[in-house]
Formats: sequence, C-alpha cells, structure tokens
Amino acid sequence: MKFIAQTLEKDNPTLARKLGNPAHVSPLLRKLRRAGITNTREMAASAIARGCHHYAGCLPALQIPARASQTISDEELAIALLCPSNPYDPMLVRIGSQLLSKASCKPEKLIALARRERCETILKYIAQAGEETEPDSSTWKYLIAHLPQSSEPKQGILPHKSRFRREPGITNPKKPRLKAEWLRAK
Repeated sequence: MKFIAQTLEKDNPTLARKLGNPAHVSPLLRKLRRAGITNTREMAASAIARGCHHYAGCLPALQIPARASQTISDEELAIALLCPSNPYDPMLVRIGSQLLSKASCKPEKLIALARRERCETILKYIAQAGEETEPDSSTWKYLIAHLPQSSEPKQGILPHKSRFRREPGITNPKKPRLKAEWLRAK
C-alpha cells in the first residue's frame, strides 16, 4: 500500500512537494470532507458558487452539499484551495486568491488558518501581488504586516502575479493607461 501511495504522489505531486516542503496532513481538508466536499473539483465549484465567477467556465457545474455552505466559511474554503496538501494545480491557487479577497473574509482568520495549514508563504505571495494591484487596501497591508517573513516561493510553481488580476491589453499611447484590476469574488 505504501508503494501505491508513493507512486501516486510521483504521478500527481502535491503543491507542498513542488514547493520543496514536507507533506502535511490537513485538518481543514478533513473538515471539508466531513461537510461533503471530497475533492479539489468540488472545492473549486463551491468557490465559484460563492462568487468566483471569473472561473465559472473552467469547470462543469457540480452539486455542492448544502451542509458545506453552512459549515465551511469563505476563509476556510479559500485557505483549503491554497493548501499545500492538495494535488498541484495552479488554478486552485488562482481561485483561492479570488475568494480570499472577498469583502466578508477576515484577514485575522485567514492568517490563523494559513498558519495551521502551513500555507503562510502562499498567502503572503498573494497578498504582495494584491498590494501591487491595490496599494491602498488595508487587507493586503494587514496580511503582509502580520505574516512571517519568508523567502519567495520557488519561481514558476505558483501562478504569476498577473494571473490574480485582470490586466489591460495594449492601449492607445495617447489615452490614459488602464489600471490592472484584482479579481474579487462577489
């Protein structure tokens, strides 16, 4: 059985493995399973149902158990999407970044959950991208100030910072340049 688990891990590595971090048994992912969300597709579908509409065309609609929306907070779902124990999928990080920027998400709760789930570096990376896009945001400033100093994650593993926002295309040089807009769950 151990051999099968190792083989599956090699074929489908976790985000933790890609980042060079040790494996972690996630209490948050166990909580999601108890609530009826059993895999990452269901996590993503639940986030889309909670307002991450930018990614609605990327996944087929799935039926999410009602108890999941009653027992899992937006902060918990956002951090679960960033969880290093998940199979490596940059789309999960992108969806998680959109959900954690929802107005109802409390930065204090995000930090506490990120500590428990060992994804502080990922959350800080997203917060830094958020601050570049929205320099006046108190949420991004709070997250950056209260998350521990850490080295940048391995380059090329997490989505590029531009993937968390809507970027303007080529514009007329005679007109004012459009600003990038952070993708927020509504």
